[in-house]
Amino acid sequence: MKLQPTKIILINSANCQYAEFDLSDSLHLVALNNRGKTSIINTLQFLYIDSFKEINFGYTLDETWKHYFPAVGSYILFELNTLTGKKVFGLSATGFGSQPEKFLLDGEYDSNDFIDNTDGKLTPKKPDFLFPLFSTKLLGRQLESKHHRALLRPFSQKQNPSGLGLIGDTRDYRLFKRLFRQLLQLKGISIKDLKAQIEQVNHSVMEKEQRINVQREFSEPYEKVRKEQDALRRLQDNQLTIENLIERTEQLKKRQGKLVSYHLKANKLFAEEDQLLNEKLETCQDQQTRAKDRLPEITLAKQDKQSTISREDQRLGVINNDITRYEALTRECNTIVVELEKQKAANLEQELDGLQEKLFNVRNNDLSALENSLAFKQEKLSKTQLQLNNLSSTLYVQLKSVLSDSELSTLYKLSNVELWSLLSDKFEVEDATALKAFLSQQLVVSDGDKFKLPGLSVDLSSVSALGLQQLGNPEFLQKQVDKLTTESNELREKINSIREQASLQKRVDEIKVSLAAINAQLKKHADWQAAKVDYQKWIEQSEQIMAAIVQHKHEMGEFDEKAYEIRQKVKQFAENIKTTRQQIEVLTGQKRWIESHSPDSDWIETEVIYDTLSFEALYDEYRKQFEALGEDRSAIAQNLEQLRSRFIHLAGLTNTDAIGFLSNQLEAIPEQEKSINDEWKRIFTSFASHCRGIIDSVDAIDSYLNNLNQLLSSQTISNLQSIKIVIGKNEWYQRVQKIKEWKENDLPLFGGLDESSIDDLMGSIKPLLDKVNITIADLYDLVLIVVDTHGKEKRYQSLDLESNGTSITVKTIIFISMLNQAISGKKKIGETIRLPFYVDEIDSLDDANAQNIHDIAVKLGLIPIFASPKGSGICKRLYQLENNSVGKLMIHKKTRESDKLVLVRPTFERVESE
Repeated sequence: MKLQPTKIILINSANCQYAEFDLSDSLHLVALNNRGKTSIINTLQFLYIDSFKEINFGYTLDETWKHYFPAVGSYILFELNTLTGKKVFGLSATGFGSQPEKFLLDGEYDSNDFIDNTDGKLTPKKPDFLFPLFSTKLLGRQLESKHHRALLRPFSQKQNPSGLGLIGDTRDYRLFKRLFRQLLQLKGISIKDLKAQIEQVNHSVMEKEQRINVQREFSEPYEKVRKEQDALRRLQDNQLTIENLIERTEQLKKRQGKLVSYHLKANKLFAEEDQLLNEKLETCQDQQTRAKDRLPEITLAKQDKQSTISREDQRLGVINNDITRYEALTRECNTIVVELEKQKAANLEQELDGLQEKLFNVRNNDLSALENSLAFKQEKLSKTQLQLNNLSSTLYVQLKSVLSDSELSTLYKLSNVELWSLLSDKFEVEDATALKAFLSQQLVVSDGDKFKLPGLSVDLSSVSALGLQQLGNPEFLQKQVDKLTTESNELREKINSIREQASLQKRVDEIKVSLAAINAQLKKHADWQAAKVDYQKWIEQSEQIMAAIVQHKHEMGEFDEKAYEIRQKVKQFAENIKTTRQQIEVLTGQKRWIESHSPDSDWIETEVIYDTLSFEALYDEYRKQFEALGEDRSAIAQNLEQLRSRFIHLAGLTNTDAIGFLSNQLEAIPEQEKSINDEWKRIFTSFASHCRGIIDSVDAIDSYLNNLNQLLSSQTISNLQSIKIVIGKNEWYQRVQKIKEWKENDLPLFGGLDESSIDDLMGSIKPLLDKVNITIADLYDLVLIVVDTHGKEKRYQSLDLESNGTSITVKTIIFISMLNQAISGKKKIGETIRLPFYVDEIDSLDDANAQNIHDIAVKLGLIPIFASPKGSGICKRLYQLENNSVGKLMIHKKTRESDKLVLVRPTFERVESE
């Protein structure tokens, strides 16, 4: 049994409603261009490559998911022959444009598991309904990359219990994935790709890093030993300075010994002198305390006087305030004339009463009624005035000249104001004589209130006898005009008062304020008159208090003089105390300085005579020695600073350690000369060794190509006698080879290397230094040597030969060889493992080459998969891809045993998508 995929099944995926391809043997996909042949075969990446990020379909992942998993109910399935029997590895859609889910089923593929057949209508099942049905079959779901990778490796009960063994126990799965992707894309493989893959295949038998970093392997150690040699020369150049430094260091140690001796004496001398100064300090402090004790008594007496002065000041302040107020009041009241102010107040009160009366009178009147009444009065006044103005034309005037008074009186009784007013414009005296005769005959005075007219009797007892007199009497009309004018003015004043009520009220308030101010002035004047007697008393009291205050201040001055004398004594005592304390402080400071500049514990005492020294003299001598010690240190540090700039190894060392280091370096000069000589040999020997290693790696590739060429020579390729791949060793190989052949006797020795030797040596290395990094790929070129049937040899720098079939055959053999080496476990391709192998546009090759590629692929353990617009009889199975009525691919199949194309499965009548 071969470990291999036996079927590819697509359900609602890659533009197929349903497609099933048998991989148990070679197959041929026939379809027009751009129908999806390559898309179908590329699904093998889902099986053999564990990470979605590493698959390469030529599109983004989002576009890939939309093409292969357009709806929930889209599946890509692989039926597998495994170490543990038949299995189904699949991927199902989880949503439009989303990453699919990987799963594994036990047993053979059964279409009924994934497709629902209801009354002949075929529909893909959705995962939510599908997976619960696989309770016994489902071996794993939502598989991650690590689980997927484990499935591809061999079964192991402990280490890999889920292994299916599809790629064997490969040691480099990442290399396998790269090679497998290229096996699916053989047409695009270049000589550069082949070179990179050959190096990867041989990685385990080549130099570990497969490159020489010339800077790191040679230049850096070369510079290091040159620096060591320069350091040794610097050491020799500065030998005299270092020896002088060591001598001065010995002198420094002697000074340090004297400091130790002085430091031991310092404590005793300090204790004696410190005791004397402290006794002097106590005496001064006692005298100062007794003097200070007198100050509180004087201070209390002064405070009493101060309190007395404060009280008198307060009394004086109160009296002075009263005096000031009275004098200010006097200045104000001298300008006040009481009679005038009272007259102003009376006038204002009179005006206030008038205004308040006006406000009272108008407060309850209706402005609208008054305005209507005023309009009526004015209208009546106008009429009356008009009558008065037209007096000469009235009926009264006309009748008065023709009638007697008795006749007029009688006529008046028959008249009425309203009646005659209506008829006043209608009467006109045309014949006074006739009127008078008529009135004489008709107006006969009988009983006074009753009159008889022809055919009419009039009773005038209840009628006002105003009549013509009101219509024409000038005196009456003038009285009426005067009366109406007066009444109109009164009404107008009332209306204006109502309208000006706010201004009247404002004036009332102003008058009240003025009255209040006048009354305040009058009260102030009265108070001023009443306070004249108190003013004289306040003057006398002020003078008495001021005299008392002067006396109290004089007494306080005497207290101040006494206190000043005592403070001067206290100050003198304080100066004495300060001086003594300063002496103590100086003494303590000198001791503190000595303690802060104490000798180090490792200094050795030197005996000196100091019995006659005071502490100050001891301090001076100690400081003098210490400063001299500082000068010595400074000189040593200066010399060391110069040496540190010349010797990098002194960085981080103390001065003592640095001097010791330099001393040791002087002693080790002979040994360093020998060490540098040995390092020279090691550098060149090591670099030559690296060059041998990378040359050996190229030789390993050469050896690998020999094996590959043997495999190529065992294959029959039409139109060719032979084909092989050889290494072309270029100039870089020659340069590295020259360094590789160095021998120890050829290497320079320290002290014996002249300029000509250096130039010759660096002449070989300089080109490598300029390039910086030398890789295996830099040292050789791959050349394809082809010998045709006529024995003519051609060399190619690429894998694209004149014959497309020959190119594909060569690429196939090469990559199968590399895949075998990549898997390189117990089982190899062709023994128990079979891998799919894809060739597109196979009809571009002649039949002989196509058949040859098929046979070689089968022999090497591949499953040939051809694709082209036209079919052939080379492969065991042929699948024809055609579009159906809904624009999806229908798959027809035929085998060598049958020449008929048979539809793999009817087209779905409906495909649900989300």
